[in-house]
Amino acid sequence: VGTIKTVDFWTDESIIEAKSTSYLPTGTVLSSQVKVTVSVSVSLRRKLSNETLWSSDFTQTRNYVPPQVTLPVLNTANNLYNQTAKRQTLSVLSSEMMQLAFDRLVDNF
Repeated sequence: VGTIKTVDFWTDESIIEAKSTSYLPTGTVLSSQVKVTVSVSVSLRRKLSNETLWSSDFTQTRNYVPPQVTLPVLNTANNLYNQTAKRQTLSVLSSEMMQLAFDRLVDNF
C-alpha cells in the first residue's frame, strides 16, 4: 500500500533577469529551476489479516527547467511545455522512489 503524503513545487534561488531582449519587458525575473519534492509512505501488508510486515517513508527531490522566454515557441505562454516537464519529473521521481522502496524491502528479508 502506498500513500502520497506531499508533492511540493518551488522555485530555486537561481533566477534570470532580463536586461535587453525583444521578448521580455526590462527587469523581468524568471526562475531558471523548479524543485519538486515528493514524500510517500509505503507499507507491505498481509492480505488476509491486514498485518503490516514492513513500512517506510521516502522523500525525494528533483529539479526541472521551467519554460524560458528566449524563443517565441518556448515561453511562459507555452503551458504544454511546463506541464510536460512537470510530468516527466514526477515520472522519474516515482520510478526512483519505488526502486528505492523495493531495494529497502528486500534488504530487510
